[in-house]
Order: sequence, then C-alpha cells, then structure tokens
Amino acid sequence: MKYKSQTNKKELTMTNTIKTAVIMVVGLFMFAGEIDAQTYVNGYYKSNGTYVEPYLRTSPDSSPYNNYNYPGNYNPNKGTTTTGSQSSYLKDYYGW
Repeated sequence: MKYKSQTNKKELTMTNTIKTAVIMVVGLFMFAGEIDAQTYVNGYYKSNGTYVEPYLRTSPDSSPYNNYNYPGNYNPNKGTTTTGSQSSYLKDYYGW
C-alpha cells in the first residue's frame, strides 16, 4: 500500500505541474498577442493633397507607451527604433 500511495502522489504532482505549465503557456500567448496587435491603415489623401501610403500601426488603446512612434520603441515594419524626446511625445499625445 505504501508504494501505491507514493505512486499516486507522484502522479498528482506531475499532473499539477503539467496543468501549471499549460496555463502559463496559454497566458503567455494571450499576452504576446496583445503586445503585437497591429491594425492595417488604408492609404488616404491629406487635406493638402498629399497621399499617405497604407501602413501598419499598433492597435488603438489608451497607452502611448506601446506605440511604434513612442521614442525608444522598435518599429518592426520599418526596422527602426524611434528617436526623439519621450516627454515631448507625451506632451503632444496628451495635449499638455
């Protein structure tokens, strides 16, 4: 009986470990999906007649820090890191 009890304990521990790992992996994919969420923007004409080519941007939300054009962030579509002043960007973003 002692042997069977130890086996069940090991099986329960293994099952809990697998469940925990699965939950962590699913959570990671959900989190990563939110980080990399992009929106396609169609090309359009500005009021001055200038045509803006279609492009990808981050999905809209209430945070300026995860935008590609926030200074210091990497834009994978252009392969560049945005330069500039973070404080100036935030002033423009919030209209201070």
